[in-house]
Amino acid sequence: MQFKHLSQSALVRKMSIWAISIGLLFFGFFSNTWRVADQNWFATHQKDTEAHVMGRMVKSRQDGIFSAGGLNGWGTAKNTDAEWIPSTELGPQYTAYLYKLSFEKFSTYNSQPAGQGMIFSLLDRLIPLSPQIKLWSFYALTAVLSAIALTTIIGWFYEEFGGWVAIFVIGSAVLSQWLTVFGKNLWWSLWAFYLPMIVVMYFLKHYRETLDRQLIRFGIVIFIAVSIKCFINGYEYITTTLVMMMVPFVYYAILDKWSGRQCVKWTLAAGLGSGVAIFFSLIMLCFQIGAAKD
Repeated sequence: MQFKHLSQSALVRKMSIWAISIGLLFFGFFSNTWRVADQNWFATHQKDTEAHVMGRMVKSRQDGIFSAGGLNGWGTAKNTDAEWIPSTELGPQYTAYLYKLSFEKFSTYNSQPAGQGMIFSLLDRLIPLSPQIKLWSFYALTAVLSAIALTTIIGWFYEEFGGWVAIFVIGSAVLSQWLTVFGKNLWWSLWAFYLPMIVVMYFLKHYRETLDRQLIRFGIVIFIAVSIKCFINGYEYITTTLVMMMVPFVYYAILDKWSGRQCVKWTLAAGLGSGVAIFFSLIMLCFQIGAAKD
């Protein structure tokens, strides 16, 4: 975001777009306030996958954040504990977390580094509140991060195409059933999917005048953004994420009439940064799996 050099009225308009967008998206993601999605669908969508994060938090509370390699997973509560606790509608992993049960067995999910599980486990340890309040706050945090990520994209549309286009994009996002049901899910952490695209959007916009001198910096920024995405939610929809990341390339290549050589050079930089990020993420995951099997 660049607020300097804006007139006061332009700054107010820009901040208003951001505030309205974040507010509308947050309440839609957090509580389905606008009733875009069926309420039962909203309440239960992908809870089976999110349960792996709940299992991770129980395991972290019991044995430490990096136990079982820090991986997400599914635990079996001790019979002596489970007998005295009523099960929740969302399943045994939620029951174990909300009622502070312990696991006697924990099966890891080995297909992603589980960054979201480790981060929520850390927050779970640091926040001195009841599990019910902490889970509510984790949903709120995820919803607001998802709202901010999409609003950052909307802000780019506002700067490039004006207010009416930005309003249309806000409306499209707010009225999307799929964004609504995914918006606060702890497992999916929706915001991370958009991070590489956001980085490319604003990098190319900011450095348009000096782009030829920014190639190495660009590769490093891509590496960081894709690394964060892979750490948070692994390789879920990784192809879609990388394709989205390339969309701003097409826009600026056409807008600024890039040469063929320039297109190839910047595409290779993006591909190299992404590839190295995914490779290092896989290496880290291998170490995690090895630690879980020890």
